[in-house]
Amino acid sequence: MTNLPKYIQEVLVLIKPDAMKRNLSGKIISMFEDSGLKIEKIKLVKATSEQAEKHYPNTDEWLTSVGNKSLTFYQENNLKAEDFFEKPDAKSVGIEIKKRLVDFLTSGPMIAIIFSGFEAIKTARKIAGATLPTNAEMGSIRGTFSNDNPMSSAMEKRCIYNLVHVSDSEEAVETERKIWID
Repeated sequence: MTNLPKYIQEVLVLIKPDAMKRNLSGKIISMFEDSGLKIEKIKLVKATSEQAEKHYPNTDEWLTSVGNKSLTFYQENNLKAEDFFEKPDAKSVGIEIKKRLVDFLTSGPMIAIIFSGFEAIKTARKIAGATLPTNAEMGSIRGTFSNDNPMSSAMEKRCIYNLVHVSDSEEAVETERKIWID
């Protein structure tokens, strides 16, 4: 972290490959800047598998949680998890979801940006919108530019395309900046 006043936070934002393919990077950066956030560092990144693997946790707890969320979706939508995953138990599904996320982050260039500002994390996450684009408020990045959904991603056996990643805590900023920008 740079020498910023203690009431100023930093947040890491990744403009993901789906946004880059759609030439949305300028619009996305403008939305953060228009809110008053200031670019501290910016870098064009072609993610390696190692970077993408480090970005997502590899704990049993995280993998099982991600797997359970996916399995719940499949069950609620009368889909058979075994049609989409080799092993339909929570941890195995979590491992497959992580693989899909890693494949996605390494599929094309991204832009990594450190923004700073008052309550930068809260502000940036509000601008990005809900992680699931179909739940994101209109006017947010995801609510305005994406309508991807779990059904499409399930049928195509891929992760949900949601345009940006925004750190969710000061600890995450410190960890993620070392992976992507420092």
